[in-house]
Amino acid sequence: MADAGTILDIPLHEAARARFLNYAVSVITSRALPDVRDGLKPVQRRILYTMAHDLKLWPDRPPIKCAKVVGGVLGSYHPHGDTAVYEALVRLAQDWVLRCPLVDGQGNFGSLDGDAPAAYRYTEARLRPLALEFITELEQDTVDFRPNFDDSTTEPVVLPARFPQLLVNGCAGIAVGVATNLPPHNLREVVDACLALIKDPGRSTRDLLAWVKGPDFPTGGELHITPTALEQLYEEGQGSLVLRGEVVPEDATGRWQRLIITSIPYMLARSRLVEEIAGRIQEGAIPGLVNVRDESAEDVRVVLELHSEAPARRVLQQLYDKTSLQTTFHANFTCLTPEGMPARLGLKPLLEAFVDFRRQVVRRRLEHEDRQLGERLHLLEGFMRVFRALDQAVTIIRRAEGREEAARQLRERFELDEVQVQAVLELRLYRLGKKDVELTRRDHDEKTRRRREVRALLASPAAMLGLIAQELTDLKRRFSDPRRTRIRLPEKRSNETQRYLVGVSAAGWVCRRGREDSLPERLQDSWTHRLELTSGQALMLFTSLGSAFTLKVDDLPGEPRPIQKLAVLSDDERLVAAFSSAERRSEAVYVASDGTGAVFPLELFRSPGAARSGRRFARAQATILGVQVLQGKERLILASYLGRAWSAPVSALPRKTGRGVQLMALGPGDLVIGFGLQSLNVRRVGATRTLRLTARKLPELTAGQEGLPVLARGRLELSPDE
Repeated sequence: MADAGTILDIPLHEAARARFLNYAVSVITSRALPDVRDGLKPVQRRILYTMAHDLKLWPDRPPIKCAKVVGGVLGSYHPHGDTAVYEALVRLAQDWVLRCPLVDGQGNFGSLDGDAPAAYRYTEARLRPLALEFITELEQDTVDFRPNFDDSTTEPVVLPARFPQLLVNGCAGIAVGVATNLPPHNLREVVDACLALIKDPGRSTRDLLAWVKGPDFPTGGELHITPTALEQLYEEGQGSLVLRGEVVPEDATGRWQRLIITSIPYMLARSRLVEEIAGRIQEGAIPGLVNVRDESAEDVRVVLELHSEAPARRVLQQLYDKTSLQTTFHANFTCLTPEGMPARLGLKPLLEAFVDFRRQVVRRRLEHEDRQLGERLHLLEGFMRVFRALDQAVTIIRRAEGREEAARQLRERFELDEVQVQAVLELRLYRLGKKDVELTRRDHDEKTRRRREVRALLASPAAMLGLIAQELTDLKRRFSDPRRTRIRLPEKRSNETQRYLVGVSAAGWVCRRGREDSLPERLQDSWTHRLELTSGQALMLFTSLGSAFTLKVDDLPGEPRPIQKLAVLSDDERLVAAFSSAERRSEAVYVASDGTGAVFPLELFRSPGAARSGRRFARAQATILGVQVLQGKERLILASYLGRAWSAPVSALPRKTGRGVQLMALGPGDLVIGFGLQSLNVRRVGATRTLRLTARKLPELTAGQEGLPVLARGRLELSPDE
């Protein structure tokens, strides 16, 4: 150790490493991760200890201001920010966050809608009855204590929890390099699994799943998971859980159907879900859904109104796909082991760690009780000796010249030690009556019998486990309630195929309707592409600047919407072609107004991906006039503004994406204004093929003009010469 004032040269990287490691260890062990034994983080443990030990906030006492609780925790045990302490206190009181809350909060402690709690000067709190299961054994030398941060008092290392709090209420925390996210569980199921493990320690994780059905979230919902995935989750201590809100149909009259959301996924604000669904309705992303209304009071009741003809099952599936009505909970069973090291444990190791902890707590409690019984029996035996010759004892005390003389004579006469003598001398006169003497004898007999029972328990590990099981059974009887989260197998997608009519307009609007429905009329616009697609297929869109967008047909709006709502296009970018992903042909050709073009594979664009930003199929220097699919035995024909034409078999064209090749040489002021494909199965005249080119009427153009209205124009209609 260097003397004060000495300057040491230390490499920066070594100093930074040492300090960061100290910080990381402190965050992991003293702030972010729960202990596997009592299932609490340090701040939660200190809150409960302060409320019980310092403030005596029992369930039958009036609550006090949370400001006083926060101040007590900060001043004696947790030297961190008051915001962190108050947030932890609030969380312990929120019944939509914890499966079994430990604090009874009075006032505004937030809501399921995501409202923030009131400041701690306005709210009050006290312990709930379940919290006493952490406290009642503290005074019986069941756990170790350590000095607090300033050595002014002591605090428990862990609380002697009587139930597996870590599994029942779960925990979430982020430390340095590790994190935890344990889902809550049903108290009855977890206790039953503990009882089964106590009865047969050889049970496997699969065996324990006969009692632990899966996580049980306080907000209910439906958990969709296979038995194999559930077993893997509890075996490895990590995995993903698909959680859905519960939706039930409700009878409705008139033109609407009704679906009622009765529960929502865990840690999702109800108001956020309602806003999200309303936004999807405005976007037209969920066809058939016309309105959402929150009618919730204490229970969740969100009303969804559907068209009477809308397929409710399909609408519900889209709600799950496109809103937070279905979420994924990423479980991570990381906690601190009794050695103080972070570890990810499965279900069985977690329960084994709790049972081992309870065995230690109960043993220490029984040993403490045995010591107390021994001390009391020692005093009672002294009283019994004196009571057998009470008159002599009274005479000795009356004739003695002082306390010391009386004590000496009592020790000699009745063979008492110093502790017994002092207890006899402090005995009040009214305790010398016949009734009190009889009560003393009875108390001696009861404590003798109880001490034999305690020592029998200490001598028999099986009997001690039986006591633990009995206490768990009693706790289950007093505090358990039915499961709230339903466990369901993942639903298989329906084999029923939904058929759609999809329209794409010249101005770049997209709409999807039922196959029997008609596309809505649009002013000064027309549906230039009408395609029939089925559920599961995709729409491939190609633009004038070489981008391709592949959109799931199920994601297309039921009412006309501009393509810019679904994909990112430049201001001067237009749609030039649209195809179904079910298109059987595998190649397509594009042509640009500068005479460049190429053949590219459609396979690259059949599957949805990068929907918002698109994928490149061409990098042309000029406007792409269009895209057409190929059969393989065709000729490509180009026509220019100055009346020139060009033709070649498509088999001779280059196959590539990106920058095309120059197909048609153009003179000054000339540009390609249209192209088409002609089948090679035509009658030959001499050595040439005779074709008739019928070009649609084009507007007056100036040489080199770009930005042609290419979706409806720019294509040649070709037919063989008869």
